Amino acid sequence: MRITLARKENEFRLRPSTEERRLLIRVLAGIAENYRLLPEDLDQKTRGVWYATGGCASAGLSPEDTQEWVKNLQAFKGEHLRLVQGWLEDLKSAAPGAGGVRVRQENVPVLLTVLNDHRLMAAAQNDIGETEMSIRTTEALARLTPGRLRALIEIQFLAQLIESLLDHLPGQPGRWNVA
Repeated sequence: MRITLARKENEFRLRPSTEERRLLIRVLAGIAENYRLLPEDLDQKTRGVWYATGGCASAGLSPEDTQEWVKNLQAFKGEHLRLVQGWLEDLKSAAPGAGGVRVRQENVPVLLTVLNDHRLMAAAQNDIGETEMSIRTTEALARLTPGRLRALIEIQFLAQLIESLLDHLPGQPGRWNVA
């Protein structure tokens, strides 16, 4: 990963390389497009990972309460659109290599959610599971279709970005499992 990540007071600055900038533009544009859709208008796989209702059933929620939960979750995602659009415009308008994205510290959880939503969507749409996430050899990678390989690379890149963001937050919540 070649994104430069800096924190100054209550603001983060992400400066991606040209390739990473293109990837982040595609990721944020796709998220913005999908956040505008109602759950029933999403493809089945994305709907299944973003709006899974199995927990509602096991918690004993009625069908009406489950519908309300899904509606509230969709509204929550929709509220993030303004921030996603702003970050997208920052990336699109910046000169390659010179610009980046500014994220206020209080908005980092939104960015983390957005990046993880893309990871979930990419994994679901490309049938990426634990087996693929555990690949460590070039031979195994070579057996993946180009689309699945691209999705796996995106998922792993975004995981590294998420980890870096967590490491830069006060209290370093990304190190919760380090003794």
